[in-house]
Amino acid sequence: MAAGRRLVVSPAGAGRRLDVFLAAEIAEVSRTQLTRHVAEGAVTVNGAAGSPSRKLRAGDVVVWTPPEVQPTEILAEDIPLTIVHEDRWLVVVDKPCGLLSVPGRDDRLQDSVVTRLRARWPGATAVHRLDLDTSGLLVAAKDPATHAALQRAFARREVDKRYVAWLDGPVAGDRGTVALALRVDLDDRPRQLVDPEHGKPAITDWQVVDRAGARTRVHLVPRTGRSHQLRVHAAHPLGLGAPIVGDRLYGRASERLALHAEALAFVHPHTGQRLRFERPAPF
Repeated sequence: MAAGRRLVVSPAGAGRRLDVFLAAEIAEVSRTQLTRHVAEGAVTVNGAAGSPSRKLRAGDVVVWTPPEVQPTEILAEDIPLTIVHEDRWLVVVDKPCGLLSVPGRDDRLQDSVVTRLRARWPGATAVHRLDLDTSGLLVAAKDPATHAALQRAFARREVDKRYVAWLDGPVAGDRGTVALALRVDLDDRPRQLVDPEHGKPAITDWQVVDRAGARTRVHLVPRTGRSHQLRVHAAHPLGLGAPIVGDRLYGRASERLALHAEALAFVHPHTGQRLRFERPAPF
């Protein structure tokens, strides 16, 4: 996170909203994030907590102290990777929370499912991905032909996936479908936005499997594969209206994101056998 700032409002900045002023002065942080920092009390105006819509005056002193990011995962190198199935063509693993699916662009983010698999099978390539904070079943191919065949199966929606999650709040009803189109937030990547006009179609089936106090345990079955689809569909008021427990982007951070890919089924591209795997959630 960037270092904090002490800013004095010039006559040219007088009359601006606090959030607009911050976005103009602190270019390395998105306006969405800065607005969140204001709401969290990380921004003061003349020593007092501010609000995003506050109109500033010349001479006002604005102090921004970005909240310290508390990582929710331990070092990836310390997390074991469990192989659930392996044959001459493909590998299915149980990815732990905190391990990347594929290497990151940063040299410090090279440990991943694919990196570990390639140490043993040099041609291994992930067929799909799970978010860093999501755990569960992931399939990788050992050769290009198998990879292409499995990707076609995913594209044709011939692969069955089921996730389990704890939601941070009650959910009305017992089952249903969320259909909310999504696109990336260009000002706050990798956050996704609901956008009926410009977003890509995203559909999720859901079913309540348990209720415990203010939390709800659900099965989530994605019918499309948009980035952060389950997380947004859970959190959005037009979706389930309850973010996934531990969701740092769309809810409240906690020990971990309570989202796990617990079931995966597909037809083996070479043997024709239907494979089905299940791994219970660690929460």
